Amino acid sequence: MNFDAEIRRIQKMLDEIEVSSSEDEEIVGGDVPASDSEGEEDYLEEDVHVPDSDCYESDPDDLPDQPQKKKPKIDGWKGKDKTTWWKKNVPKLQGRTRSSNVIKFTPGLKGPALNANLPAGFWGVFITPEIYGLLVKHTNSMIAMQKAKYAQPYRTKDTDVIEMKALIGLLMFAGTYHASRLHLADIWKADGTGIKVFRLTMSLDRFRFLLCCVRFDDKATREERKRVDELGPVRQIFEMFEENCKKNYTPSEFVTIDEMLVAFRGHCPFRQYIPSKPAKYIKIHQNTCTV
Repeated sequence: MNFDAEIRRIQKMLDEIEVSSSEDEEIVGGDVPASDSEGEEDYLEEDVHVPDSDCYESDPDDLPDQPQKKKPKIDGWKGKDKTTWWKKNVPKLQGRTRSSNVIKFTPGLKGPALNANLPAGFWGVFITPEIYGLLVKHTNSMIAMQKAKYAQPYRTKDTDVIEMKALIGLLMFAGTYHASRLHLADIWKADGTGIKVFRLTMSLDRFRFLLCCVRFDDKATREERKRVDELGPVRQIFEMFEENCKKNYTPSEFVTIDEMLVAFRGHCPFRQYIPSKPAKYIKIHQNTCTV
């Protein structure tokens, strides 16, 4: 098809239409010629063949904007149970906030914890000297009962606050190095496979002896207290630690209460046995707070 000739033909027809429209404007209000009223056939515009759009190169900017399908915005994720939907953003509340939900305190550190700037300082506001004093007192009472079983007096000497801090520090290091499942002899090895900080702090025999003798309460009155309180052996120090947490930290409104199962082989009346688990556990409730 000759497109140039087709375009010229269309342009010529448009010019003729403009001429005829201008002549009609000139005779408005005058007599209509007889030829127009005597059976002259009306002018019919010929059908103009417009080639398909595929024959021309179209500019993408000239094409009409087509609506694009937007992906639905996912605000959150499903939980492991496949039924709970966790939102990323806090939903807008309709109406006023209930008085019971109004936060009337400032979350974060408070009290002595505001003056602490080192890890040892933060540890000291929660595990106070009073707690260390009780640990040393009751542990020495147990050591006095164990002295008759040992021939070497130097192995059964009384402990003090410094050595008790070292003992707790080594237990924390064992968790940091994931050494809870290792044999103590492997941790104290000097051939390069052990952990150096353990054998530099105290000997293996002393560590074992202190673990056997450490106590949190007076053993002479324990049985009487256990009749009314299953946590009698640790109740006093536990309440002191809980009170220190209240004095030094205020949780925010974003608090999650969860539970953790800790394998325990000792004698405990509230151990739980789960058939699908390999050991017996103590259930510990823990809080996760975001300020």
